[in-house]
Amino acid sequence: MANQAPPEAFAVQEDRHIDENHPYDGSGLAPRTCTDLPCMVVFLMCMLGMVCMTVYAYREGDHRRLTHGYNYRGELCGVDKKVRDKPLVYWCASGRMLESGAPAALDLDFPACVEKCPHDDTVNMACLGVEQVKVQESGEEPFITRRTVVTQSNVMQNSYPCKEFGGLYCLPHMSALGLPKDGALMRSLTESSGPLGTPWARLTAAAGGLYRSRFLVAWCLVVAVALGYGYLFLLRTYAEPLVKAMLLTLVIFLLVTGVFFLAGSVLRGGALEGWEARNCLFREMDQAAARGISVAVGILSFVLGLALLICACAAQEQILTALDCVEAACECIFSMPSLLVQPLLEGIWRICMAAVLISGFTSLLSTATMKANYLDIKGERVGGLTWSLSFSDEQRAMVAYFVLGGIWLLELSGALSQFVLSYSVVLWYYTPKPKGLGPNSPLIRGFVVGVIFHLGTLALGALLTCLLRPAHVLFGSLAQQVGPESKNPLCGAIAKCLSCCIERYQKYLQHLSGHAYIDVCISSASFCTAAQNSADFLAHEGGKVSALSGACFVACLAGVLGIGAVVGLLCYYCLAFSWQWAADDSPHYVANVHFVALATASLAASIAACFTLLVNHAADTLIYVFAWNKRHAHNTVQKYAPDSLADMTEYRPISKPGSTTGKQSGVLGAFGSMFQSKWKKSSEEEEHVVGPPERTLST
Repeated sequence: MANQAPPEAFAVQEDRHIDENHPYDGSGLAPRTCTDLPCMVVFLMCMLGMVCMTVYAYREGDHRRLTHGYNYRGELCGVDKKVRDKPLVYWCASGRMLESGAPAALDLDFPACVEKCPHDDTVNMACLGVEQVKVQESGEEPFITRRTVVTQSNVMQNSYPCKEFGGLYCLPHMSALGLPKDGALMRSLTESSGPLGTPWARLTAAAGGLYRSRFLVAWCLVVAVALGYGYLFLLRTYAEPLVKAMLLTLVIFLLVTGVFFLAGSVLRGGALEGWEARNCLFREMDQAAARGISVAVGILSFVLGLALLICACAAQEQILTALDCVEAACECIFSMPSLLVQPLLEGIWRICMAAVLISGFTSLLSTATMKANYLDIKGERVGGLTWSLSFSDEQRAMVAYFVLGGIWLLELSGALSQFVLSYSVVLWYYTPKPKGLGPNSPLIRGFVVGVIFHLGTLALGALLTCLLRPAHVLFGSLAQQVGPESKNPLCGAIAKCLSCCIERYQKYLQHLSGHAYIDVCISSASFCTAAQNSADFLAHEGGKVSALSGACFVACLAGVLGIGAVVGLLCYYCLAFSWQWAADDSPHYVANVHFVALATASLAASIAACFTLLVNHAADTLIYVFAWNKRHAHNTVQKYAPDSLADMTEYRPISKPGSTTGKQSGVLGAFGSMFQSKWKKSSEEEEHVVGPPERTLST
């Protein structure tokens, strides 16, 4: 609760803004108290549940279920005892053999495990013969007992030419048979109802491909770290050409990609066949699905490229403002060398955490159990002749729980990173000029404070910002276009149409943003309180401070998208053109190249965000603490603020009158802890330089 200051404080309101060394300059951090304890308990219970599920998954799951096929008895080829020496899945012929030596159809319901794939039609394969069904009835109506006896027996059958695929399957060798690659046999295997086209088969193939290419993915992430540091150093010197070049490259890439995938809708004849040969989607799925996905990808890429081009052209002034913020942030980052280590540490942490989460997720997927299938044989519904992997409702719930908990954990990691960065920047700002190398061990101090005192606040903030991120992106951008100062007529018109939604957003949701972590650093408040305080503070400041808050988003977006795209393309090139992963007879073959490349690009973008958000959040913190300093003691800004920040905000000191009043005596307590310094804060600061008397805040 706020306490009234002593009477002598009334006489020094104006003096504290004139004195360049006034003690009430807003420096010092509040004494630490544990905040949002209920949310911390909920988060820890959620993490305990994820640990229990991970233990269960490692105990009951087997990753080989994602990388190996199984026969009709439910035995995992190359894994289970009876078929340990038979790692490949083979589908026997069904019906007559054609003149080409290819079977008319494949017996998809009864796959078999074999030691190696036959290369011609001279090998005798043990295949399941036609089932013999005998129905016996006994008793009298209406009490009749019906006994169905199904007799299965293996028969010898001539093979057909096959080719090993991914070290898992024996697929018909189309070229040896003189048949097209997308013929009826292959379509029967890969269409949605085929054994290789079901959602489970595609999911396990994607997960297996990611597992087999894990070393390539790791090297690609190392490249992402190197590109992140390169982007950071280039941003320091060549911010404007770098950001504009990356935005232009992204626009061109998206537009060209969209035109390429949409070209199939207008091409005909030989041109269409050439386009299909160059379109990688036609090599991995049937023609109808490839055409539909090509149109969807083309429309999405073209619309995104066009939208990015329009936004870049309409936001030239905002981009220049962002570049000014980048300059101030880089001055802080490169004058405090420990901050340069922060994105590397966060990147390593994210890679390790992603590896653990992916391993736990794939282990949960591998806990699927074999379940008997039911077949109609001669009018009788019989179960147990074939088996397949399936999930129970409890297993589906565990997978969903694990995914949501993993997202929360990743968001908390980002929130803790923002807090540590804000803590470090606040300490650096309040180091008098010349600042030298800044404060001692700021990252360690911020990390310990965040984990010990504010874990609940960071967990609550991570949850709310994750849920509200779409609203912040949409309505936050449109809210800036409301009013006569709007310079973008298109966004202004959209904002007017959605004025009701924007009004509700500004009233209830806008304050729940990452700026709350800056206020938590200073005031040690709970998340909701800090969010409201920071929103009110920025709103009261207005002008340059409010406009500059979040201005570096454009530079960050360009870096994240650019690095993610480069690393994703590098991964795709290696997977698509290297024998180790591209040859379908390689044991490391990756069937779904696009999934692995997209997953790698996402991880690379996450690592790039560690570097770009360093600049973004450092700039936001500098602007916030600059305004905080100015409102406590205006002229002390000259003592702390870097010149680039003062010039960007158009700061001007207050001229001293002929005679000044004495300085206010006394300070509010001193704390011996390295994490607690004197708490010097004036009252709820007025919008003008001179205002109500001083009040001290207790948290």
